[in-house]
Amino acid sequence: MIQDLIKEHAGEITNLLGSKYGLDSKTASSASSTITDTVGSFVTDQLSSGKLDLSTLADLFNKNTPNQGNSIFSQLSSTVSSALSANPNLSKDIISKISSGGLDDILGMLQGGKLGNIDIGTITQLASALTGKSGGIGDLLGNLGGLFGKK
Repeated sequence: MIQDLIKEHAGEITNLLGSKYGLDSKTASSASSTITDTVGSFVTDQLSSGKLDLSTLADLFNKNTPNQGNSIFSQLSSTVSSALSANPNLSKDIISKISSGGLDDILGMLQGGKLGNIDIGTITQLASALTGKSGGIGDLLGNLGGLFGKK
């Protein structure tokens, strides 16, 4: 579900990578695919781990909070950097730029889309609607794994 929402922005991400970093269309498209898959997997893994402060994750996709100040932004940046390093057409310098400033721009795109106003209340409401319960964070964590295909 989250991955699908992120992948809706693949074209925008490809255009950003081409225009801002001078990547040809094939390399930009490949990098965009890597980034959307990596961000989607990262979010899913964070949600299913049960160790995440959900407010921190919600803030990552909330357009009213700065990305660079988010405590999991650096983890996400590192994860994206590692994933992009498998692409032989990307230099270390470009990977570094994309995984920091570029990632900030990409999250800005996501924040401007369907994920832009997500907050802890929204996450709780979503979990309640899916489970038929109105539990707290513990119930939320217990049920979000199933939402993302992991139980």
